[in-house]
Amino acid sequence: MSKKNVRRKPTKITPDVIVWDELVAHEPRLNDRLIEALSIPDDGGYFCRDEAWQGRRGIKDSLSHLVGFGSCHHDSFLATQQAWDVARDALLEALPPCRNCGCCVSDGSFS
Repeated sequence: MSKKNVRRKPTKITPDVIVWDELVAHEPRLNDRLIEALSIPDDGGYFCRDEAWQGRRGIKDSLSHLVGFGSCHHDSFLATQQAWDVARDALLEALPPCRNCGCCVSDGSFS
């Protein structure tokens, strides 16, 4: 019997799964970081995503105070690696892709 057409049950979301909305509900300043990332103009000129992320006054520095191991929330799920990963991924996705900076390969990923 072929299992090709077998319908799979959706994966259950467990309390161990952290989502962006949950992070923002517990740390509203994360939404400010998202607005900051989304407000960077995508005008087609020079832009380096890496500079915006970890350069001088980059988003990464302010994020590290809000989530992850270095956050101000020592005894909370906000201080976990998973919280950091979710927040980092959301903010990096909100940034425009690199243009004319030379630090990325053609698909926009860091080289």
